Amino acid sequence: MVLDNLGSLQHFLPEFALTATALLLVLVHVAGKERTSSSAAILSLVGVGAALVLAASCPPGNGSGLFEGMVATDAFATFFKVLTSLTTLFVILMSVQSKDLRDRSQAEYYLFLVSVLLGMFCLVSATDLVMLYVAFELVSIPSYLLAGDLKGEKKSTEAAMKYVVYG
Repeated sequence: MVLDNLGSLQHFLPEFALTATALLLVLVHVAGKERTSSSAAILSLVGVGAALVLAASCPPGNGSGLFEGMVATDAFATFFKVLTSLTTLFVILMSVQSKDLRDRSQAEYYLFLVSVLLGMFCLVSATDLVMLYVAFELVSIPSYLLAGDLKGEKKSTEAAMKYVVYG
């Protein structure tokens, strides 16, 4: 069964939660005066946690297609959405205590993590070649930015350039 665009929206709630979290992180980054604030970490934890709960609570369909067949809802997609959400939660929790993120704006770091997770959500449920390509780009571009996130560090800049060249 293939659902139309409006009928697909109710099954796409985890991705909407991540998109809302990313937009709120942009606002925190733009409006944030304190560089050591943990509000970005808390916001990203809440957003990824909400996406995890929504992904786990959505009943997996029998492979029904969303958005005219571009995205599938099945047990495979649900399993990997939960797995990548748990992994991202673990990374965020480990990043809170990181010395490299202190005295910097943390919102952009967490924005990149949430963007990669959104790309992974789209990637694991993509059934169309265009959706697959867009999801790969949504994963790879923030990954390039994460590799070079430590501005001023020579190894970070080198890693980002190598990643872009080889990617």
